[in-house]
This record gives sequence, structure tokens and C-alpha cells, in this order.
Amino acid sequence: MKTIVVHNRYKVAGGEELSSRANNDLLNHIGVRSEYVEFYNSDIKSPITAVSAAVSINRNRRIGQQLRELFENRRPDIVFVHNFFPLISPVVFEEARRAGAKTVWTVHNFRYACLNGLFLRDGRVCEDCLGNYPISGIVHRCYRNSALASMAVARLIVEQFKSGKIYDKIDAVIALNNFCYERLVTSGAPPDKIVVNPNYLDAELSEPEPVTKTKFVFVGRLSEEKGVDIIVDAFRKLPHCTLHVVGDGPLYESISASAPSNVKMLGRRPTAEVLATIRSAAALLLPSRFYECFPRVILEAASQGVPTVTSPGGAAASIISDYDLGIVMEANTVECWRDAVSHLSHGGTRLRNGVEYQKTFEANFSKRAAATRMRELLSVRLGLDDSSLWPSVGL
Repeated sequence: MKTIVVHNRYKVAGGEELSSRANNDLLNHIGVRSEYVEFYNSDIKSPITAVSAAVSINRNRRIGQQLRELFENRRPDIVFVHNFFPLISPVVFEEARRAGAKTVWTVHNFRYACLNGLFLRDGRVCEDCLGNYPISGIVHRCYRNSALASMAVARLIVEQFKSGKIYDKIDAVIALNNFCYERLVTSGAPPDKIVVNPNYLDAELSEPEPVTKTKFVFVGRLSEEKGVDIIVDAFRKLPHCTLHVVGDGPLYESISASAPSNVKMLGRRPTAEVLATIRSAAALLLPSRFYECFPRVILEAASQGVPTVTSPGGAAASIISDYDLGIVMEANTVECWRDAVSHLSHGGTRLRNGVEYQKTFEANFSKRAAATRMRELLSVRLGLDDSSLWPSVGL
């Protein structure tokens, strides 16, 4: 069996790149011959080229020709598609079908119903366009603050997703959790094509370390939507606790300049150092202002035996609740975070022990668990069962 994993890479690499590459690695791990193909957003260097890319998002003929030649040459049995915005376009599904391949789309954002893909406007969650025509997104210029580009993306949503046209060319749609499943169904995606299949993390489990009850950690991009400023402000009145901030982004300089002494700005760190920082913390803090689809850092924390405390609503809250991986806050405010951290630091909140988090991780988010789910997807959903492809190492 041969597969191709296709992904449109962003200018700044992130979780979607990691997930798409992990998808390709998993396929090869279970015995499938899989090839990884990326298209890059690096050619989009100005507002003019951004608008040009958005205008061609509905059907990019140039990319379509490249994909046709690729699929005709490789003859894959399945094409796994991750992000196809803005360069690849839905033409990838058309060309895969033309070559006789089945298609699987993994949904990493909310672009099927929201122009900016985040359900976020002016720093707040916005679902005005979910289940509706994206008129509000055009009015507010939600894509790159451009009326023309916003209209182009709105056209994509209406002609491909609202009409259901794109789903006629897709054999299976992967939602990363129940929250994302519900949003897809509300937007009009056919429920019978959606499979809930979470991300996995290829991590070795080590014995949980003794927890420092006053140490907390944030790992992620330092940007407004991630909400790191909220917890930094909360720690101003928590002098007995320390917050270790791992990551970089547009807010790094401003937060570094104003953060209190008990907030340690660590910048970007290698994965091993990130996991070590998480391992001795009382909890990972995740104060996102937007929904996100699947923050991989939750899995990193669980693999180290550490709970996650997250803001209410969105995919993170769904994951934490569904798998009992931590605490969901009542509100995403400075006051609530201050009270929650204070309570945790004094042992006032009962949590599972580290080994229990690791057991949940191993059963649901390990590479072994993912291999089992992938076999089921290929054999049951796509009807491509071949027992010779499943060596015991993959299961």
C-alpha cells in the first residue's frame, strides 16, 4: 500500500507541521510506504501576494497540475491531506480522486467556517459565521484585514463547505476531538464521514519526578490569542509561586520587560529541556483566548505525569474533561487564575497522581494507540485491509 501525506506549511512552523509529519511517520511505522509532500507559504511576502493567494484558494490550477503529475507518477492508494490553505486549495482532493486514490482530510483549524480559521475576533471568541453565510467575516475583514481577501475566503467557505461540494471528494474527515467534531457537524459536514482521531505523541515515559507545588509552566507561542499575559498578571500577586514561560513570539519582549521576578522567561528550548521543565512542575497552564484544535503540549504534560489547567471552552477543555487530564477553569480571568494557582500550590485541589496521567496517555495518545486507530481507519473506514501490512511493532 502506498500513501502520500500533503501539507501546506505556514511561514512559522507549529503544531500542524508536527502533526502532519507524525501522520507520515506513523504510516511508515505500521508498514505502509508513505511519502511526505509540503508546499510552503514562504512565497507570500506582501499584502499583494497574500491577496493573490487568497483569490486562487478555491482552485489553484498551478498547484493542481503539480499534484496531477505527482499522483499519476506515484499512484498512491490514499492521499492524506492536512492544511491546504492558501496555496494547495481543494484541488488536491480532485486530483487524488482522478488518480484513483481515496482521500482523508485531517482538520487542524476552523477555516471551513471562519475566515481567519480561529473563531477569534478582537481578542474574543466569535462564532458569527458558524452555520451561517460568512457575511460577518467579510464586514469585519477577518482575513488579513482585507476586504478583497476576505471575500475570496468567504467564497471558498460558501462554494466548497456550505454547499457540501468538497465532502463529495473526501472519504474520511478526521476531527481531533469531540469539540471539533461538533463544530464540523454544525458547519454542515456529513457526520457519517467524520472520525474522531486525536493526535499522538511519540514519547518515552519516565518515572514522574517529585512535584514542586509552587512551580508552574506555560509552553507555547507568546501571542495575544494564547493568553500568556493573563497568567503573567496573575503571578504578580503570587510571590510564593514561580511561572516558567517556554516559547517565543510577538509578545516576548514586552512580557520580558514587565514580568515580575517570579516569572522566568526561558525562550525557545529543545524538546528534552521542555519536557524536563514540565516534569517537575505542579501543572501546565493553558490560558488560551481561542478554541485551538489540539494543543500538543497537553500530551507532553500527560506523558510526564503532569496535569494541565486550561481556560473554559474550546478543544483543550474538551480534551481535559473527556480524558480527565487536569482542570478546566470557570473563567479565563486574572482573578480566577490567581485563585486556582494559589489553591494548587497549597494542595487544596485533589488531582490524580502522575502515573495515572501517564496511563491515560499510553492508552489514548501513544504511538502504539495511534497505530491501532490508523489500522482501523484504513481497514474499516477505507476498506483497504491487508494483514501483511500490520507488523506487531505497529500495534
